[in-house]
Amino acid sequence: MWVFATKQNVVYESSRSRSKEVPKRVMGNYGGTGVVDGYGAYNDYTRQRNWEHLRREVKDTKIEEAVTHYHELYDRAKKMKEKPPPEREKFIRKARDGEFPELIATLREHEGNKKATEAATKIENALPDMFRGVRDPDIPLNNSHAERLLRKVVVHRKLWGCIRNEKGKRFVSNTLSCIETWKIQDKNVFQELQKFAS
Repeated sequence: MWVFATKQNVVYESSRSRSKEVPKRVMGNYGGTGVVDGYGAYNDYTRQRNWEHLRREVKDTKIEEAVTHYHELYDRAKKMKEKPPPEREKFIRKARDGEFPELIATLREHEGNKKATEAATKIENALPDMFRGVRDPDIPLNNSHAERLLRKVVVHRKLWGCIRNEKGKRFVSNTLSCIETWKIQDKNVFQELQKFAS
């Protein structure tokens, strides 16, 4: 199950495929910035890497120095969104060119720690896409909203057995897309559903 969310719309897409064809089909020529994890299916779009996802990667290394350093950088990045553009740019340069390379080096020092090596590589690959949300305060630094929306599918999958076949998957995708879109648009879900029933 895939979820695509903006400030005004939510689209669930059920597909067994994990290829870039799914975002292409749903997003088309979307010109905005997508907040994403490191998954390659989004490589054709302008991306803001999910800081929260990378935070979990660093936390899993159990290297206290790296965990603390990443938390400090993340907290400062969130605060920078409120600062004037010159301060944001100064933070970006310092973080991208100095502090993140230091963090990556700290992680790589722990050669026997596979999770540290993986986290270092993921951060290194993410760096070009980590600061769009600092530069533009309207772009979030994490995709927690989408992750919360996906959790609902997990709950519904357990409650509704229909998600196991194609017709059921389409029903769940369409129903949840409508319900979640109406919610973020502050519409009365019950009244909107009644419009369909009448």
